[in-house]
Amino acid sequence: MVLVAEESVTALTKAHALVRQYATGGAGTHARLLGVATVARVPGRRPQQVRQRRDVLAGLLDQIDGGASQMWSVPFIPGLTTVALDELPVWSLGEPPTTKKRPSPREAVPAAVAELGTELIDAARTQVAAWGRR
Repeated sequence: MVLVAEESVTALTKAHALVRQYATGGAGTHARLLGVATVARVPGRRPQQVRQRRDVLAGLLDQIDGGASQMWSVPFIPGLTTVALDELPVWSLGEPPTTKKRPSPREAVPAAVAELGTELIDAARTQVAAWGRR
């Protein structure tokens, strides 16, 4: 599983609680945490409180499952929050990223989102292979 949280103190605190729950077996014996993806709420540099919460969460991820869980970040994408889920374009592994500098979220999957998709699939493949060796 991958937890997704916006980069706010409230959301990162909730994500931290969920990761702690996972670490103590509260997610069930068959659940596996690939990591946490955070999504920037605003453009620019993260506020200090958000950076600190994110760093604490990353530290917790390093301590569980032998450090196998990862942390990803999606930058702020203008217009993304104004598009309904069923209006977003679909991404597929191996699909070339858009060449447009700033495509509309309705036109093309943003490069940062496509990159995250590739990294998530790679992480899943790595963890599945590791679990098979146990």
